Amino acid sequence: MIVFAIIYYKAAQIENTSALLWVGLSIIVSLAITIVGFGLLALIIGQVLLYLAITLVRLLASKRK
Repeated sequence: MIVFAIIYYKAAQIENTSALLWVGLSIIVSLAITIVGFGLLALIIGQVLLYLAITLVRLLASKRK
């Protein structure tokens, strides 16, 4: 869980966006998957889906400008 939070923190710094938001979303996804009881593979898939969702939102937001 901490590894993903660090990755999202660094990615947010590279993108010049809110690192707190990205890390928070990553921790929420990790906690939700852990509480439900899914394994490591589900955790990785959840983090990849989060990254894709962030990318899609940023893409749609940039098209509006």
